[in-house]
Amino acid sequence: LEAAPVPVIVIDARGVIFGANPAAEKAFGSLARGTLLFLKFRSPEFRSAIGRALEKAGKTSFDLVERAPTEQWLRVDVAPLPKVDDRGQFFAVFLRDRSEQHRLDQMRSDFVANASHELRTPLASMTGFSETLKGPARNDAVARDKFLDIMQQQGERMARLIDDLLSLSRLEMRPVVSLDKRVDLRTVSDDVID
Repeated sequence: LEAAPVPVIVIDARGVIFGANPAAEKAFGSLARGTLLFLKFRSPEFRSAIGRALEKAGKTSFDLVERAPTEQWLRVDVAPLPKVDDRGQFFAVFLRDRSEQHRLDQMRSDFVANASHELRTPLASMTGFSETLKGPARNDAVARDKFLDIMQQQGERMARLIDDLLSLSRLEMRPVVSLDKRVDLRTVSDDVID
């Protein structure tokens, strides 16, 4: 248990803590032997999922959100341990913190929603003006020129947004490289301005 890099808690078939590794103690505080695991993790979802795992005495995995004291997303794996003697069945409870991954997934989801909104706006504008040019403004040269200028601006705006998205994608795919030399920021900013 001590060698495991993730928090591991060993419980008996009643949910009483038999032991915990240092990673578990560091992540969740005191996990005193002989206390109920349910006193440490109070959410009803945790209690029922662990209860089901103990009943069927097989491997079980589930995701859990602990809301207090701070929001924490956990991946919980419960596995029966081989019986060593007649003391009963013991289970290893592996707890992997997935909060950072959840935060990144949420940021990615928000980004996609915002990017699609930003792309829809100029697209809707271009579509609306093209419909107007086909109909009421078909023979109005002044309106036609004005609408075509707006459509061109919106098309350029969409092109910039798409270029930005592609740049972000390329940056995300590239490994982070740390600089090992000094950089003249004035030269860099002049290049960016140009």
